[in-house]
Amino acid sequence: MKFTSPALLATLGLQAVSLVNGARFSARGMPRRSTGSALSKRAEPIADISDLAYYLNITLGGVEFEVQLDTGSSDLWVAGTVPNAKSTGVQGGVSYAVGSDSGPIMTADMTWDGYDFTITDQAFIQVTPSDDNPEGVGLVGLGPNEGSTIYASLNNSVTGDTPLNRIFLTNATTPNYITVALGRSNFSDPDATSQFPGDFTIGEVLPQYTNITSQPQLNITLAQNGQNQHWMVLLDSNGVTAGNGTTVQTTSTVAATSDKSRLTFVFDTGFTFPQVPADVAKAFYGSVPGAELINSTVEGEVWVMPCVEEVNITFSFGGVTIPIHPLDATMQRPSLNNDSQCMGTFEPIAADAAGGDYDGILGMAFLRNAYLLVNFGDFVGGNTSSKADGYTQLLSTTDAAAAHAEFVKVRGSGSLPAIGGEVSASSVGHKIGTAAKRIAIIAGIVGGVVLLALIGCCCWCCKRRSGGRYRQLNEPAPMAAVDVHHAPTNYVPYSETQYQTAWDHRG
Repeated sequence: MKFTSPALLATLGLQAVSLVNGARFSARGMPRRSTGSALSKRAEPIADISDLAYYLNITLGGVEFEVQLDTGSSDLWVAGTVPNAKSTGVQGGVSYAVGSDSGPIMTADMTWDGYDFTITDQAFIQVTPSDDNPEGVGLVGLGPNEGSTIYASLNNSVTGDTPLNRIFLTNATTPNYITVALGRSNFSDPDATSQFPGDFTIGEVLPQYTNITSQPQLNITLAQNGQNQHWMVLLDSNGVTAGNGTTVQTTSTVAATSDKSRLTFVFDTGFTFPQVPADVAKAFYGSVPGAELINSTVEGEVWVMPCVEEVNITFSFGGVTIPIHPLDATMQRPSLNNDSQCMGTFEPIAADAAGGDYDGILGMAFLRNAYLLVNFGDFVGGNTSSKADGYTQLLSTTDAAAAHAEFVKVRGSGSLPAIGGEVSASSVGHKIGTAAKRIAIIAGIVGGVVLLALIGCCCWCCKRRSGGRYRQLNEPAPMAAVDVHHAPTNYVPYSETQYQTAWDHRG
């Protein structure tokens, strides 16, 4: 499978804090090191911008490696030699959406940075360093044990278990779940090192999101091929809405699904740009003013549009609505040197990409808007005790009204409030235009009546030669006396700053 996804890479240094029954790894982001090379396993690098990725430190055989966190895969590999590592005599290879890595499968003692628990003889693939993968880097898959190629290569023996599986089986005090919270840029903070915060926990819930455990449990759907198993769940029936709140009609292409109206999505921290069915991407961006679908040699097949256009998207899982921050829905095209044109971050998925097990991949542009909990349940291999099925839980972390305000601040447009976070620039423009026509007609009629009345009043007053004073027509009208929102363009209002938006009123 190949996804031509452009990217925006920042390397995260995570400092772990040991907990009684789990581990929490708190992160803050920093720009990618200018080494000329970087991990790019989950998306194809473009120009001088690469994938956004989240990292933490581990040690293997006493040597520290910086590894990317990836919920979309299940294997551990590092680039470089690990002292005192033991060979299994078996070669291993890992294939991703873009690229692959291979090398001898070795074992060595492993610890997570700051986590006071050592995994003895952890299996990993030892990769020869290269320009793409310099010495000292790697990737740790956080997916299910069944999806591990190392596990399969070692005949499904405990020797090939994933690091998380080893922790859950060996340390009985650690609950069998992980959580992931990915942050977005702090646009008011000029310090680039704090642009991409994130948290990863093992057996622990972040204190600010404790109510995630009360959210609906979304059962993990099973892949037809166990080695293609991911953390994937069913979207609600037609559980996607576009710009103006219109429900997007969806039909799953997964042959084994129990409900064709419910799309199957994989949660993958390794993908910057979510992959969605082509008709869903069209529903998101197709009606945006100035939008068009292009097939660029740099960015692949993407929707492009003016950066000032606000795009509002929502997903629904188990009745939990996840609004997408409009700054996550579009981003500046990396192939251009200006900020006038953006691209949609929810890209049309390749027709043959899913392999029949899922309809799309929800990467970072989605996960920055939701706190994700994955309970491994029966996916902890080798555990013979009776356990419940694995499931995920989601908690929305984006406030639609605040997101709209942030979009206006950053992109400098969208002066009208996004109602419920689901009003697109196109729908707002249409509504304003329609309202303008109606009000202009009404204003014309009312204005004519008022004008005739004033003329009559003037004639009556002149005839009476009353001692009372009337307001002359060349004097400015008092504030709020006349609504000039939709007056003719040649009309000169009394106060040009009297009304701030098209929805202001006086009374």
